[in-house]
Amino acid sequence: WCAAENLRLLEEAAQSRGSEFLFVLCPNKSTLCPEAVKSGTPSSDGARFEALLTDAGVSHSSLYPALAGRTDCYYRTDSHWNGKGAALAADTVLRELEMPDRAVYYGGSFTDGEAHFGDLYRMLYPSGDLFEDAVSYEKGFDFSYDPMFRSVDDISIYTENSEASGRLLMFRDSFGASLHSYMADRWGFAVFSRLMPYDLNLVDREQPDTVVLELVERNIGWICTKAPVFAAPERDISLPEPENNCSITVLSLDSERMKGYSEISGSVYLMEPDSGSRIY
Repeated sequence: WCAAENLRLLEEAAQSRGSEFLFVLCPNKSTLCPEAVKSGTPSSDGARFEALLTDAGVSHSSLYPALAGRTDCYYRTDSHWNGKGAALAADTVLRELEMPDRAVYYGGSFTDGEAHFGDLYRMLYPSGDLFEDAVSYEKGFDFSYDPMFRSVDDISIYTENSEASGRLLMFRDSFGASLHSYMADRWGFAVFSRLMPYDLNLVDREQPDTVVLELVERNIGWICTKAPVFAAPERDISLPEPENNCSITVLSLDSERMKGYSEISGSVYLMEPDSGSRIY
């Protein structure tokens, strides 16, 4: 519930700056392809979390129906989707953003890409040398990278496409390594950030039309434990007299990225709040 509430506040902050907001939850491979799990029963928080997002009114895109059972969209030795899976995810997101004319990737042709060293194989066999073929979108893309680009694992990636329009800011994780190419191809200017916690100051700096936040299911907890950075929204509320059941700490944040901000944290104890109660 706290993660859904944080996303609701993130959406409010983005919209207050004139940006459309969309949260994209990437399914765990084991959730959609249980046959890939050799022992135990895969569990999923995705469906429960998406129900909470709907209740909270958070704009989100569900990739679960599109990717369910599609083992061809994932690497065999890796927990991530391949280029074909990223294409299907991109098409789903573009339709959610009401850009159906741009959702043309999954239906295109794909070819073998560079050999891929899977993360699951690497964990099990760190000294192994088994690679599998990657899958690449055959037509290619029209965007170009900023000259400072080094790899898809960069903390920040900047792209431009003279054949497209609009500005995109996308917060991403490792699933965005392949997804970002399809997204960059559909905006005139795009920024892809791996900063954690999410920093909404980037919205003020980059002035995007659209803010997309992409996160894999297994890391939902990060939205709570790595609280996003943005100015606290103002609220007009009536509060009862405080009780001696909480503690509050105020911490000044002096880093360059968060200059001028303070972090307020606290604990509530000796009580059980009603389900759905907000903490201000």
